[in-house]
Amino acid sequence: MTRHIPLCTICLVVACWGSLALSTAPAADAITLRFQPTAETVTLQELLAKVDSVSLEGNPLGIDGTITAKVKHTTKPVDPEKQTLPVALDLTEISQLFQGQEVAGSSQARVAVDISPTGLINAEQYANQKLFTTAGIPVELLALLCHTVRFPDEPVTVGQEWEITDDVRLAEDDQPIPITATTKLFKIDEEGNAWLLSQVWAQMPDFSAPNPMGYGPPVKVTNGSLKITDLWRVFSIASSVVTKAQGKTKFSGQVDMQGYPLKGEMTAGFELKPAPVKQADATATPAANQ
Repeated sequence: MTRHIPLCTICLVVACWGSLALSTAPAADAITLRFQPTAETVTLQELLAKVDSVSLEGNPLGIDGTITAKVKHTTKPVDPEKQTLPVALDLTEISQLFQGQEVAGSSQARVAVDISPTGLINAEQYANQKLFTTAGIPVELLALLCHTVRFPDEPVTVGQEWEITDDVRLAEDDQPIPITATTKLFKIDEEGNAWLLSQVWAQMPDFSAPNPMGYGPPVKVTNGSLKITDLWRVFSIASSVVTKAQGKTKFSGQVDMQGYPLKGEMTAGFELKPAPVKQADATATPAANQ
């Protein structure tokens, strides 16, 4: 004799099994993201920014250009007493071309800061740093923001987003400037890299820079801000180094053009990538230069 089981009973059993499976499935693993290198690490990279537009008072100037630099990133282990680690960025062969013409400016720059394991920047003990030696996009600050991810205190899971605002001193005698970063952990790849997607906004101190027109005296910039959108960073969890980055920038401020204050804007796309192997010297740390 065939026994018939009511359909409603079957549905109830299936539903119970499904609920049990969901309740016993492991939650997404949380990970604590930190800068914690165990040895001195040297990374050789290249920074390229391609200027998309330049405008004054909302009027496009029809100027395009590129800014390139070689970047040597050096970091050391965390100081157990200070709970910070020193980070240095040496930029060389800085080149700025606007409309195919070389723009006057420094070809070298150095940025040194201490950061906490969670990426909080502190440069109070570093005096006389010049972070604005280039026309338009400040490549020194751009390189620094690429390398210093701001991590939350608590562990995070893939897909989680966080926002942190810090008042940062970039030199001993500087006024603190607010930097806000919204970051999302997009994925952890098979090589143990954390892929991070950020939006960063920084209020700039007043500064002087080479004339973005390519000629004439330096210009003074006030009320400046730097906005970085679609900032992708690949962070090696093993070496505590950002190995690659790319994004878009918008720099705006009041530009004093020989006594005439004008609202200026410059937008650009940029990429930070490992230097070609042939350019890597013997001091580079191979694991960090992948």
